[in-house]
Amino acid sequence: MDDKLMEMKKEYDNIPIPEELDFVVRQAIKQGMNQQIKNKKNHKNCLKNLLQE
Repeated sequence: MDDKLMEMKKEYDNIPIPEELDFVVRQAIKQGMNQQIKNKKNHKNCLKNLLQE
């Protein structure tokens, strides 16, 4: 059983990863972080407006 599992792990580890994947992942993370910053600013502005009323 262990031999089969080790063979499957080797096959999994040898799956080729496209070179552009790293770029796409980094761009998605950057976009998500920018969106979080934008949302945080919007929430602060909403709270500020509510408190001023």
